[in-house]
Amino acid sequence: MEPNQKLIDFGGHVGVLYYALTKYLTFPEPFEWEIYDVPAVIREARKFAADNGNSAPLSFSEDLTQSTPCDWVLFSGSLQYVEDSLSSIISQLRSRPTYILINMLPVHPDKSYVTLQNISTAICPYRIHSASELLEEIEKLDGEVIDQWKNADKACQIPYHPDHSLDYYYGMLVRLTPTQDTTNQAPTATSTTPRP
Repeated sequence: MEPNQKLIDFGGHVGVLYYALTKYLTFPEPFEWEIYDVPAVIREARKFAADNGNSAPLSFSEDLTQSTPCDWVLFSGSLQYVEDSLSSIISQLRSRPTYILINMLPVHPDKSYVTLQNISTAICPYRIHSASELLEEIEKLDGEVIDQWKNADKACQIPYHPDHSLDYYYGMLVRLTPTQDTTNQAPTATSTTPRP
């Protein structure tokens, strides 16, 4: 991360990850961290920030199409809760980011499916991506996987369906090629296959 950059935290709730990371990281100055979420959550995020002395880098949005250009888009435990594909989410932005950072994503080696998650206060649809589906989305964006990892402390156990259960979640850093005529260029994501 460099000075004058901006990150959009997609589904960032009240800024849980931002507040957690500021205990360990020093962000460059100036740097903007924008939380994007549904309107009800953004209202609470603004209240929480005001009650806790909102620092200058933090901003809020409930409409991706109105967000100012960004350098990073972060999906940390959020992509599995939305119906839109990764490429369609990125296409809603006013300009193309340089990096996509995905963390805590359930990825199955072979299958794509939707299950249900019980979060005690509600039962939510929960989308599991296949490794090939995720790679196809990155190819659509003309992206390159430059790092990937396992979130070994997170598992997804689906009762009565062990072949659909996951022992760990998945993360990756994707770099997008700058906007240009890419009609004669092969996608670069195929050189790195996700290893869920």
